[in-house]
Amino acid sequence: MHKNRNLLVLHQGALGDMVLTFPAFRKVRMKYSRIDAICQNQLGKLSEYLHIFDKCFPLESSFFTALWTDDAQADSSLRLFFAPYDAVLLFSFSAALENSLRKIAGEKIIRIPSRPKADLQVPVSEYTESRMKDCGFLPEGLSDGAGGRFSVSDYPNILIHPGSGSPRKNWPFDRFLRLFRELKKEGAEAEFIFGPAEISFLKYPEVKAEKYSIISDILEITKMMESMETGLWIGNDSGLTHLAAYTGLPVIAIFGPSDPKRWKPLGNVKIIQAENPDCPPCFEIKDKNCETERCLHDISVADVKNAVFT
Repeated sequence: MHKNRNLLVLHQGALGDMVLTFPAFRKVRMKYSRIDAICQNQLGKLSEYLHIFDKCFPLESSFFTALWTDDAQADSSLRLFFAPYDAVLLFSFSAALENSLRKIAGEKIIRIPSRPKADLQVPVSEYTESRMKDCGFLPEGLSDGAGGRFSVSDYPNILIHPGSGSPRKNWPFDRFLRLFRELKKEGAEAEFIFGPAEISFLKYPEVKAEKYSIISDILEITKMMESMETGLWIGNDSGLTHLAAYTGLPVIAIFGPSDPKRWKPLGNVKIIQAENPDCPPCFEIKDKNCETERCLHDISVADVKNAVFT
């Protein structure tokens, strides 16, 4: 055990990538007394709030700019920053970044890819945890404790998020609207959740007449998720969908061109995807979806609605 040692994590990923590592870092807590992180500022605030990391430093800060230049070794302030840590875990595909860090912190740097190669149908969460275990960061024989709090049934309060980090992954918005109306007819308390990327959906008059929230702060939506005594989240393959599952909400996740075998959220999750798409998931290996987009368009409103009540 390394219980009196300090670990620094450098993670360049987005929300979904980070959330998939959270259960593993709960296990790392058994071996390290302190875990700090360098990551995107908003994700750092979230990670501190959820007690994943003790302190987070914004990746966007000019303080870390030298890490991506040839001047890293000469930066004495960076050397002082890394000095208190017994190990530095780097989630990255960049050997150049690893070499830059080694010039500052030496052999304490350990790099693992943030996800398996795109042609491998391996769950990202299992892959990263396995690599962390191989590198000695995880204790043996612990379960992750993941799981949902509620049953996906009984007309729950429903949060519907129709966006994601890429429009390519989004189920057509007119179907989200139809789903919203049908759930309300069934007696469900439904509410749209819009982030900055989904503000354009407010141009629909039908949306303005319904219940919705505009969320710009990740801690705000996290607290909303945690406060739901009975609830359900419906969304695309997105970072917020991963976060909802992590907080314990039952989740219905709609997958199109991304691969649920790799990116299924951790928790009480039902995956909705087309039964017989023309081609395998292409999001990570192609620049755009095919013209038919059957992987999304073949998912009906009834498919998602039935998942709510069965």
